[in-house]
Amino acid sequence: MKLKTIKDSFSQKSLHDLKKFYNLDFQKPLSSPPQNLEQALAAWHLAMENTSPRLEEYKASWQNYWLNCCLSSKCDHMFLILKACGIDREDNVEDLINNEVFLNKITLESKAGEGVYKKTIADWYLRRYNGTMARKILKPFSCWDKLKLFYNLWKILEPFSCWDKLKLFYHSWKIVEPFSCWDKLNLFYPRMLVAIIIGLLALITGQEGWDLPHKLADRIGYFGLTGVSIGFLAISFIYLNYECYNIILDKKKSFLRALRVGLYGFGASLIFSTIICIAVGPISGTTDVMAPDTYYTLQAGLPVFKNIFFFASVALFIGIFIQVFWEKETITEPL
Repeated sequence: MKLKTIKDSFSQKSLHDLKKFYNLDFQKPLSSPPQNLEQALAAWHLAMENTSPRLEEYKASWQNYWLNCCLSSKCDHMFLILKACGIDREDNVEDLINNEVFLNKITLESKAGEGVYKKTIADWYLRRYNGTMARKILKPFSCWDKLKLFYNLWKILEPFSCWDKLKLFYHSWKIVEPFSCWDKLNLFYPRMLVAIIIGLLALITGQEGWDLPHKLADRIGYFGLTGVSIGFLAISFIYLNYECYNIILDKKKSFLRALRVGLYGFGASLIFSTIICIAVGPISGTTDVMAPDTYYTLQAGLPVFKNIFFFASVALFIGIFIQVFWEKETITEPL
């Protein structure tokens, strides 16, 4: 029987059938991951689909159990098979974290408890290179939403004093910004940023590093130097794609997510490199290799650009591989 057919068959089964055929008591969620595919499908059915009034009292417990299955690395193989049934673990997690009824029951209507839940899930998405979803969780309101809210509040509060307006604005801000800046810090991939800075330090601490792009340009030309830099970038992107694929096991998604993370990393590396090269570039290299007086001139071929682009690509490359050898976590792993 096809997996899709097996999945659809659960909608015709009663709660007693689940106990009889799959050793599942709908009144008591399992205490360990599902033992086989059928048991996993039955647990998914109880958590995500079954709307029987008899299950209502236990629904939140099953949803919490299924959420833990989605977040657990022990269930990776199971979800790889369930994907053939049209069950995507990230979609399931998104549905559950957006279910206010579930969150209220499982956190006893505690805002602090809900915050911990959402922070944990945002970190899980980040490990899977899904910064977009993590951002939706930690930044639920866009700038436009905030502007509209404050504009409407201003119109309502026009008759009130400035102090009254400030107090209400303060409480409104806490509603639209439920997470602190420290909670949101992981959205900027601090592990990657630190790795890039370490990579830059390895390049700029000696004259050899400053001279290298200029010597390469003299030997292989400007376009050759650009090609070498792009080569380092390509290797970095390939590794990020490989790392992401090993986590989510989806070629298309892993490529797009790794590309986004890689472009972000290169952009950050380019900014750091530009600041350093403009600030100390003319006095850092060997004077007969790069003359300080012509370091910024177009006539000399923009020597500063050779350093900036080369350092940015190589620093990203070094940073990623330092991260690989020093730690087991992914480059997007929250600190």
